[in-house]
Amino acid sequence: MWKVGDEENFDQRVLRTNNHWLWVGYVSPKDGYGRWKPRHNDLAQLAHRAAYERWVGPISDDYVIDHINHPDQYRRCVRPDHLEAITHAENTRRGDSPAGVNSRLTHCPRCGDPLEPPYCTLRKDGSRRCLRCQRAEHARYRARKRAVLSGQDQAVAGPDG
Repeated sequence: MWKVGDEENFDQRVLRTNNHWLWVGYVSPKDGYGRWKPRHNDLAQLAHRAAYERWVGPISDDYVIDHINHPDQYRRCVRPDHLEAITHAENTRRGDSPAGVNSRLTHCPRCGDPLEPPYCTLRKDGSRRCLRCQRAEHARYRARKRAVLSGQDQAVAGPDG
């Protein structure tokens, strides 16, 4: 949460270039995001979140700050017009994780059917499942089960029949 009086402490750690405002304070080697502690006893916070609160305004609890059209090497950018408050779900959809990639699919990668009703089912968790592929998988499952059951029937009857 941004506090009045922290401006100078924050601004001295920002290098303003023509395209980006780069955080030159502490940057985590694990994730590449800048961290900022206003005072010694305060908890560290993400620099881009602090920048958003400083120049744009408060961030709702259910929102995250996304770097707009930035490659990973610019996670240190704190320029306010390069930051956007979005929901966690939207942040996932924009990302390169498997969940993000899948959410942007418009057609099933296996059969090519559209991933929208009536060609797919929508699950409670928001994921989509292609009906043609779901039915084919169910048919393969039933065939495997029939094969196992018919094999058990033969084993019970014995080799002599």
